[in-house]
Amino acid sequence: MKMKFGKKLFSSLVVAALSVSMVSTGAFAASSTENTTGYGKLIGAISMNYSLGDFYLTTTVEKNNDNAYLTGKVEWQNKLGQTTGTVTFEPSKRGEKKLFEFWTFYGSLPHQAFGTHGVQGGNTHQSAAAFTFTVL
Repeated sequence: MKMKFGKKLFSSLVVAALSVSMVSTGAFAASSTENTTGYGKLIGAISMNYSLGDFYLTTTVEKNNDNAYLTGKVEWQNKLGQTTGTVTFEPSKRGEKKLFEFWTFYGSLPHQAFGTHGVQGGNTHQSAAAFTFTVL
């Protein structure tokens, strides 16, 4: 199906504006999705707001009837691949479908981040994990 010139131009301008706004706010995001048995999709995401120095981790499942808990961990590395910090967040309460945590950096920022997102400890279904990575 052909798109008219005006719609193409408008779409291009919207994409350009969003790209500029992402660069000007100094933000990034990375996500990963894994299909699980019993929990639906497990979605892990890491993101950062450079101007605030805040780093965010989110772990989400579509359903959690199995009374499992969600987990999240982030490891930061410098340009040499050396670990400069690790944060393991407290697990969610059992049965919850979303875990959201954040960390504030003071001083220099790491070069890259690895996120581990999990669902585990349920009564019936197996544990599952999703992994995220991004260069800051």
